[in-house]
Amino acid sequence: MVGNTISESAKLTVVASLPAIDAPPVSGSTSVGGTVTFSVAVSNLSTVTYAWQVSQDGGQSWTNLSDDGIYKGTYSSNLSISGATSAMDGFRYRCVATNSVGSTISAPAVLTVLYSQLLDLSVRAVTQSEANPLIVGMVNSQPTDIVVRCTGPALQTFGVSGVITDPKLQLFDDKSAMIDSNNDWTASAETTVAQFQSAFASTGLFPLDVAKYPKESALLLKNLSGLHSIFAFDANNKSGVCLVEMYNLGTNSGRFTAISARDFAGAGDQQLIAGFVIGGNIPEKVLIRAVGPTLAQQGVAGAMPDPKLELYRIASDGTSTLVDLNDNWGDNPNGTSALQSVFTSVGEFSLPLGSKDSVLLESLKPGVYTANVTSVDGAAGQVMIEVYEVP
Repeated sequence: MVGNTISESAKLTVVASLPAIDAPPVSGSTSVGGTVTFSVAVSNLSTVTYAWQVSQDGGQSWTNLSDDGIYKGTYSSNLSISGATSAMDGFRYRCVATNSVGSTISAPAVLTVLYSQLLDLSVRAVTQSEANPLIVGMVNSQPTDIVVRCTGPALQTFGVSGVITDPKLQLFDDKSAMIDSNNDWTASAETTVAQFQSAFASTGLFPLDVAKYPKESALLLKNLSGLHSIFAFDANNKSGVCLVEMYNLGTNSGRFTAISARDFAGAGDQQLIAGFVIGGNIPEKVLIRAVGPTLAQQGVAGAMPDPKLELYRIASDGTSTLVDLNDNWGDNPNGTSALQSVFTSVGEFSLPLGSKDSVLLESLKPGVYTANVTSVDGAAGQVMIEVYEVP
């Protein structure tokens, strides 16, 4: 009789392995305030945990995330981001999958936040006196940290002559009340020299030597929102050239929605030039106006009767290319009716039909631009350059 033979028992050992990333997160994009989701697919799922990380410096360092008002699912396979801000553009995200053996880190995904915005304004002009200063205006939709600077003596380093020797700045609110001022940046009661120098460096402003240029003026403004005006003039009431620069420090979510400059200008070397920067990664629609004769309706005496507006794009090597120009706004190809609607949408006063004010409506790629205003007939006077974000 044939029977059964039983072998000795064998022990089965299951060797655990690290989690395997089958599908890493894929880079995604959204608009400001939008939502995007990053997902990771992992095998060897037994007792796997997830932890999402963010890098704000191009992948050099990483920080663990936790659920909050922006991030959800930070310990799951799907990370949801809502209310994206422009400051998050370029952030990188990766997932750490962990089991009893160890951890596996996914390849990173890059978040692109589509946005554009007005960043900075600089105006070089002749300021006549405290009674007739260079006036720079700004509107901020949300609290914004800003550095403002007026230089005179330091401009001589760049070959500029006829400068004012003792620049002074005054800040006014929308009710024309002065709320701050500075004469010498080295003697500010609110801001140290080191804090100013740090702000200058972070925005790319040229540095100021404390010993050589103690008489320049500057203001470091925190959480400024709404409409404000800045007056720039010589503390000794002398006429001369100065440069006013106004930069968004980018330390919070605030932004400029409108910037402007008003001064006495004319033809040739007397033209008023306002430089501004479009930041971001998509085109920005802007309204640019050179208001001369209509200023008289705003109570401004001695307005320029016939301003001409030219818009230039400035390349990295300093060369300029004409983008567009306008003499009389009624000749703008967009049509006066459409332009009046734009004026209303940005909250600004209308222009009379047939006036010799100048207007451009443009979609501008990110970059550096200048708006140049000169007198067509050579008659000098007060003129205002305005640049608005168009919603």
